[in-house]
Amino acid sequence: MITFAELVAHPERLTDAMRSPIIHADGTLTLLWEGMPPDAPLRYQGEWMAHPAPLRYLEECDLWGADVAAPPLPPTVCSWLRIGTDARFLRASLPSWRHDDQLRGPALPPLPTPGVPLSSLLAEVPIPTPTLATPTRRVRLFAPGATYRDALYVLDGATFAGPGLDFPAVTDDLTRAGAAPPLLVVAVASGGPRRPAEFLRSGVLNAAARAWFAEALVPHISATYGVTRHWLVGTSNAASFALQLLLDPAGGFAGGVCCSPWHGDSYDAIATLAAGWAGPERIFISHGDFGYGEVQRLGQARALAALLAERGGAVAYHEAAGYGHTEASWSRVFPIGLRWLLAAAMG
Repeated sequence: MITFAELVAHPERLTDAMRSPIIHADGTLTLLWEGMPPDAPLRYQGEWMAHPAPLRYLEECDLWGADVAAPPLPPTVCSWLRIGTDARFLRASLPSWRHDDQLRGPALPPLPTPGVPLSSLLAEVPIPTPTLATPTRRVRLFAPGATYRDALYVLDGATFAGPGLDFPAVTDDLTRAGAAPPLLVVAVASGGPRRPAEFLRSGVLNAAARAWFAEALVPHISATYGVTRHWLVGTSNAASFALQLLLDPAGGFAGGVCCSPWHGDSYDAIATLAAGWAGPERIFISHGDFGYGEVQRLGQARALAALLAERGGAVAYHEAAGYGHTEASWSRVFPIGLRWLLAAAMG
């Protein structure tokens, strides 16, 4: 293992085999970025940092790097460490063959390995959404043949559903294992830049989005595809929206998996809904305990799960040690949450 400080003193030690981030035994990390020259100084940000920090340029190697302090990294850490020039890199690093922005611990459970697919794309349709951010919303449906009576709605469907993605691979594997019924996967595209306006309770389009799901989308799927029971999965702001649908008696859903629900400034409104919840929906809430954002909002997830449990409903709370607010974390939680959720559909 080499540090950036050692490369500054001895640039000749740089080899093609060196990759970033390098995790050292003392908890520090070495970052290395090499590629096309950027148009501005590079900075880095780990998920545990509130603000980005600068990297140093090593002219002798045409390399940007740093040795940085990190918080205690649990062996199950599932997080990110990105490098870029401005706020845009918060979604992904500038590409570099030396740096991988995925930070993975040695004891992190592997992602599920999909088996032979049971489901294939059944239809891709634009459904009118005249009161939402876009005039139509793309909905893709994946079906395991013609034998299904349950539908699973995947919010932010373009992110999580499709070939090589989580759905329908997860539901197919659970069905094959006898842990879930055959499921019609309904992948619902998000509202793009207006996503928070639809998903957050305080959003200007939130009421219209909830009405569209309950009064248009769910009835359409029931009538067109013969579905009699509806389930739901969402992450982050979409998990907050999923909770709103689940806690509303008119929502039409039997239960859902809510991963890392982030409510913006509307947590109190969600808690008020929870205080009046009477079931019978099944609700699975998962939250990580690593990273700046997850730690900030962890208390809300714990409190909400406790409040729902006090109401006597079917609630499960799962705290994922070392997991951050990342798609890779949620990919590992989906099978756990859905196995619990869909046990009710196997009786």
